[in-house]
Amino acid sequence: MQALCAICQVYRVVKARYVLLAVIFSSCSLYAIGLPAAWKVAPPVDGDKYTGRSTDTVYAGQPRMAAGGNRSGASSHTYLPTVSRSYRQYMGGQDVVVAGAGSLSGTGNSTGGYSRQTVGPGLEGISAFTTADTVLNVNINNKYDFDAPPTTRNSLTRWFYYGGAVEIKADYERNYNLDDDDDADILVLEPQLKLAFTIKPTRYIWSYTDFNLKHKTTTIDRQNNEDSKTSLTVKRAYVMFDKIMEDFSFKVGRQRFKDKREWFYDEELDGAKLYYRNRRVKFEVSASRENYFDDDLLNSSNNDDKIDNYFASGQFKVSNENRVTLYALVRDDRSEDGGRPVFLGTQVRGKYAGKSSFWLSGAYVIGEDEITSGEDKHDDIRAYGIDLGTTFVFDTALSPSLTFAYAWGSGDSDQDDDTNKNFRQTDLQDNNARFNGVTSFKYYGELMDPELSNMSIWYGGVGIRPTKKSSIDLIYHDYRQVEASDDIRDSDLDTDPNGMDKDLGREVDLVIGYQEIKNLNTELIVAYFWPGDAFSDDADDALFAGLQMRYNF
Repeated sequence: MQALCAICQVYRVVKARYVLLAVIFSSCSLYAIGLPAAWKVAPPVDGDKYTGRSTDTVYAGQPRMAAGGNRSGASSHTYLPTVSRSYRQYMGGQDVVVAGAGSLSGTGNSTGGYSRQTVGPGLEGISAFTTADTVLNVNINNKYDFDAPPTTRNSLTRWFYYGGAVEIKADYERNYNLDDDDDADILVLEPQLKLAFTIKPTRYIWSYTDFNLKHKTTTIDRQNNEDSKTSLTVKRAYVMFDKIMEDFSFKVGRQRFKDKREWFYDEELDGAKLYYRNRRVKFEVSASRENYFDDDLLNSSNNDDKIDNYFASGQFKVSNENRVTLYALVRDDRSEDGGRPVFLGTQVRGKYAGKSSFWLSGAYVIGEDEITSGEDKHDDIRAYGIDLGTTFVFDTALSPSLTFAYAWGSGDSDQDDDTNKNFRQTDLQDNNARFNGVTSFKYYGELMDPELSNMSIWYGGVGIRPTKKSSIDLIYHDYRQVEASDDIRDSDLDTDPNGMDKDLGREVDLVIGYQEIKNLNTELIVAYFWPGDAFSDDADDALFAGLQMRYNF
């Protein structure tokens, strides 16, 4: 609690809009001018994890070695897991790991050459340490997240780097009100330009800023009612202080909070975060608020939400592929009728039988509920939810896979008592992950996309990998309410159930990911929903189709 209070105090000090960031950016720039050239190294990628080790050496693309081992003329040393499918490059004397590269350039030796440097940040998603000062491509193991920040891979000076992406997104939503006679179909077009900048004057201090220029056009129904909006948002703007003490790091500003399956959170929040990380454990404490500053530089957000988040987590490495994480999150709504839910949760994930994987996420929610219309006091919250599943990957051509999963969030059978037993997620979640494909998707359904609340969901599917960097997944969902209710807490559907039947319906999603073209990532999704008995007898089916493409530069 003392650590949380300390973080909270730092967070509350940051009152002026980006003034702190501007001051530190300027200071870093002036300081960098006088630094020795050897200190001016390239930046790490946003979202990096930090190993806390400073003397280990790895070979890119070579296997783990035991203590005292020797390979290709290397000196006796303890070797850690290496970067999968990566190669080493020597650029201006700096040791660089280029993820996904296929050849060496400049001088170097793919079998025996290595550089004994201080270990820089490790990459998220791989169990490896790297001696690289620069990571030029974060697309490790051909996984892609369209919400990931641009990588600052291009240099203007020895301490200033930039990168970006051009993105186009098109979504078509048909019949989300489950009524063919009511023309409410929607077509959304969103071209975007994303630019990111990193300033890194020293190995242990850097800043990262990410801008998103977007023009969104929404066409509603067959009468072509159209609405458009242009926005320029600051997605991330933070300063990182790595190794402020041994194994401790500190980040302040607008930053991404994310768990592996985005079941607890995936959101950009303004705040401060303190890390402790070593080879086996990782602890984090943070205090934050969503949109503490306006994120849109062209439009007023009119966001009156005043919800402070106090978060703590501990992750434990059971083995190279298996992790156990414990979470605690307090969501303190400062508005007059706001609630104060407390989430206590765990997430277990790992691999078995080669590439096969499993996961388990669970949470218990206590605290005070928000005051709703017709009530004059806060109800207590006592609710719980769970999500578990496995993806089995066959070691044959096309890497076929089978996924089986189940999610359940408690419901409230007694609406008249003073305790709300409806489970709810944090409101920061995205429920977005991948099975064995190259792209992630909303695993509770791309069309319905419900919050796990008073609901049970059986879901699973089959998938193949036609090529190394492409995938096809077919996913099935079956939705039922735990307690019959005329309300779904959060769903993309534009109509409510009847409150008498529990059968909400079924959905099938087709997800295609393609990354064979360098720097271009493509995702195509088609989803179809069949309403169940919980909707009216004449309820019609719904359809979603989406295409997203992103070119990174």
